[in-house]
Amino acid sequence: MHNNNYSLISKRNCLIVLDTFRFATYISWRHNDLDGAERLLNDILQNAPFDGVVPHVKSILSDIWAKRGDKARAIALLQESLNRLGPTPFGKGAVCDCRKDVIRKLNELAK
Repeated sequence: MHNNNYSLISKRNCLIVLDTFRFATYISWRHNDLDGAERLLNDILQNAPFDGVVPHVKSILSDIWAKRGDKARAIALLQESLNRLGPTPFGKGAVCDCRKDVIRKLNELAK
């Protein structure tokens, strides 16, 4: 019983983090509120530094910094994302997609 409750709490916390991530992405692009999005994303990094979340968050933060014109900081965040992702996994999934997206962004910023 205790194990089952822990599992439900973990799933609930993951959903909250994902909703916050989606909302931060939404307000940054739809409403051009880069400061609000950055606050939400930094809050995720501080309070929910999970391996499956951090690379995605840093990738979106890099978009914000690139949009602000700070290419060096954007590239540093993308490099941190790649380091956190590790080697390219086989198959398909969120990690593969994130890695491809980070590499694409790095190539765009390098131009």
